[in-house]
Amino acid sequence: MQFMDDYVSPLDRTITSVFRDSVRQILHDGPFPVEVTTNHLFIERLTKCWAQLVSILIKFGLYSPKVFLTAGVNAVFEGRGQSHYSLVAWPLFLGELLQHAKLLQSDISDFDVGLEWLVAVSKPQHELYWENAFTYQLSKQGHFLFSDAVSTIQKIFSDKALLASTFGNATREMIKTKFSHLLSSTMLSMQHHLQKLQSSNAVSHEAYVNFVQEIISQIRSHCSDICPPPEFFFRRSPAYWPPETDPTLYLAGLTSYTLQLSSQQDKPRNGLIYYLWNGLRNSLSATEALYSYINRISKGAQQSNMLEFLLTDIVPSALEVAFENESGWLACEVYLVAVSRAFDRFPSSGHPVRKIMGPIQTLLQQMFNGICSHYGRLAIVFWRACRPHLFNLNNSPGDNSMNEVFEYFDDFVEAATACFKKNQDIDIRFKHFDIGKVGNDIAMKEMAREVQNNWRVNVAHGGVDVRMNDGTVVNHNFTNGPLDLREVLEGLLPDPDVQIAGASLDCYF
Repeated sequence: MQFMDDYVSPLDRTITSVFRDSVRQILHDGPFPVEVTTNHLFIERLTKCWAQLVSILIKFGLYSPKVFLTAGVNAVFEGRGQSHYSLVAWPLFLGELLQHAKLLQSDISDFDVGLEWLVAVSKPQHELYWENAFTYQLSKQGHFLFSDAVSTIQKIFSDKALLASTFGNATREMIKTKFSHLLSSTMLSMQHHLQKLQSSNAVSHEAYVNFVQEIISQIRSHCSDICPPPEFFFRRSPAYWPPETDPTLYLAGLTSYTLQLSSQQDKPRNGLIYYLWNGLRNSLSATEALYSYINRISKGAQQSNMLEFLLTDIVPSALEVAFENESGWLACEVYLVAVSRAFDRFPSSGHPVRKIMGPIQTLLQQMFNGICSHYGRLAIVFWRACRPHLFNLNNSPGDNSMNEVFEYFDDFVEAATACFKKNQDIDIRFKHFDIGKVGNDIAMKEMAREVQNNWRVNVAHGGVDVRMNDGTVVNHNFTNGPLDLREVLEGLLPDPDVQIAGASLDCYF
């Protein structure tokens, strides 16, 4: 106390007000460009000096940190949105307070250092100066945004111990509100920068749009239930435009649903069924749109939860509908292609193989049962395309559960090929697998209703005619679907004994 009375208090009375007013005037009215090296160094030294003085005053209890951070005569960075120099120096000031005044140890109402960091690092590249120093200090002091942030945010609502260790006695709703505020404020800041750059810096504007697209995609994927992106980021405007390859952020939405599948609840599963099926219906307006849809599903299926969902709920449902109504093979073609491409990458993805072995086996058994009854051509194409990859999955250490169904498929292909070589019709019956109920009732109901009402096989020209909501009819030709089985099995495909892990699927799909 004696030291404070003899030195700190006189220092405050003598210097603080004069220095404070000078700093505010320079930061708000400085007539020099901060990009110039000498001026850059001057701003840095000025900010550090002010921060170190403030740190001393805070540590000795003369002031609360809040008076320098939020509003009032000592808050020289107040209104920084209207001052380029204040905005640039603000992260440096916060980094210095973190280092010297242990800012995170203070509970400051109406101030969130994590939010300030998010807003700072989401600025355009050419406006970043001292954000690295701010980031380093925040990380050094263990802020929760740096402790595997995405994983932490995802787990925090279901892990009570993690919630308590991170936020104390705060309730789940309070934390959700906090996260929502963090994200909405960050997106609002990015929107402001986009609108500002639109008319001032075309080169930086385009680069910043690309940066923001990635951020919005991540928010849509991981935080849509906490704070969905506003409409500004979904419509094209001079200030911002969504990615041309996925303007509706469909893949990001797919990721969001996939992350919720681990909850084992019906709501996210049912939501994903409608999301997938409505996405397919909308994509049928044009061939290019359908190909884009398949590509997005293929990418989504690289996540093991999504691949398992396709194998257990979507593909079996589509097959059941297709075995009853031939025009339904169009849906099978879409989802089997997506699954095939996922198999192409799965062995090297690092995901546990055992998790999908059971669903794969059941799916193949369902296909085989259907082939014996209906000679499902697309199922044969899928089998031949995926066999090399399925063989490798089946030969994973300790698992060869699909040997039986492999044998029956190969026998069927061999026998059918022999019949065609002799110009005979197929008259073969093999084992029927008892697989019980497969598919998802909701998915089958939606698919069957749509196929029955709006899809028709075009007998004259081939393919399937699909009636869209506006009454127009679009024809989609089968690439691998109900072709003549002889054409599928003869001359177009490699030897069934090929077991190369890297076999390309391009010639099949």
